[in-house]
Amino acid sequence: MGGVGIETEGEAATTNAEITKGTEITVSVSWSGGGILKKNNEVWNISTVIAAASMFADLVAQTPQRTSAILTRYTSLRSFVLVQKDISPLNYDNAGVYTADLLDAYMDYKLHWKNINISKSRARLSSNAS
Repeated sequence: MGGVGIETEGEAATTNAEITKGTEITVSVSWSGGGILKKNNEVWNISTVIAAASMFADLVAQTPQRTSAILTRYTSLRSFVLVQKDISPLNYDNAGVYTADLLDAYMDYKLHWKNINISKSRARLSSNAS
């Protein structure tokens, strides 16, 4: 079992090296709260982003910051209302209703799929028992 893990790690390292060879990756990170996520001289790369994301929730709990809701209507934003001239923002109310219906349908689908698989398993067990 240990040999398989070592072989997998070696293959992953080779694959990562091949992916990054001859490619350009731009990493952009912004955060609110959580204190200091990286040292000043540390460069953002995939490893440091993953490490920062892993630590973020714990750091936010240690140094919370008051934030506004991410999803809000444009007309509720004071800065938008101040600069609004002839701009009429899009109304996303129908999109919200539609996505809620899609989520409900997907959850029903998952439930039916689970029930089908349970029925298949039971049928297999009963046919093997006979």
